[in-house]
Amino acid sequence: MEKSRYIRLSNSYYNQGLIYAKQRDLSACISCLKKALYLNKNNIDARNLLGLVYYEIRSEERFSRNA
Repeated sequence: MEKSRYIRLSNSYYNQGLIYAKQRDLSACISCLKKALYLNKNNIDARNLLGLVYYEIRSEERFSRNA
């Protein structure tokens, strides 16, 4: 497979992950973003969103422990 095809496919997985993030389906979001990064480790948008999702999960866990 040519390099540009991997990049396009990675971007597609990122876009799907973004949709899942907006729907608050964080586990599906993580799955898509990991696939995006597997296909293109330089996909900065996917890497950043993945970090934000992990941060959000961690924040929710802390909130639920303190509630």
